[in-house]
Amino acid sequence: RDVQVVGNLKLDSIAQADPSRRQEIRNSLGIAERPVFIAGSIREGEEEPVFSALKKVAEEVPGLFAILAPRHPEQIPLLVDRASAGPFSWCLRTDMKDDADLVIVDTMGELFSLYGASDAAFVGGSLVDLGGQNILEPLAWGVPTINGPYMDNFTWAMEVVAGCTVQVADSDGLARAVTDILTRPAGYLEKAREARGRLEMHRGVTERYLSIIKEHIP
Repeated sequence: RDVQVVGNLKLDSIAQADPSRRQEIRNSLGIAERPVFIAGSIREGEEEPVFSALKKVAEEVPGLFAILAPRHPEQIPLLVDRASAGPFSWCLRTDMKDDADLVIVDTMGELFSLYGASDAAFVGGSLVDLGGQNILEPLAWGVPTINGPYMDNFTWAMEVVAGCTVQVADSDGLARAVTDILTRPAGYLEKAREARGRLEMHRGVTERYLSIIKEHIP
């Protein structure tokens, strides 16, 4: 039996990232030049650690704008309850408000684009033992990216971008990493661009699959 390994289709996510759209996406959020932190694919059990970190970052980074995107819609009420307890002015993505400092994403299929609007990103499912989520999505935009210690489901992705992300162990570490990225971005941007370059080198997986399939079609 002929078996060929040609790569992971998720590596072609880079093809969707167009850094020239960054300002367009930011304008849609009404955030101008504010520093933006996004926590994407937040999983169950990460809501409180992320909020705790966010509060600490806001104390150190003037004008902070935060985007919280849960992995599952069922988490939205919990995030809303936590946001309602303060200290942030918040809104839902479907009901944007001009004075908001925090947006809770209640739409589907928008996370990838929202990563492109950010200056620092945390990829969820990794502060709790749930295997992580796709670390490549923010890196495809060249955004400095943070993950927790639990990335077992995405070891293939971590191998591609080894050394280019910031790993943290807990909420305090997340707060320190976000604050450092937003206040001293140069070194982190260099690493993120290196990761994007590595992804560029791995492009074309879809085309390789199609080429092999065509070879086996009579």
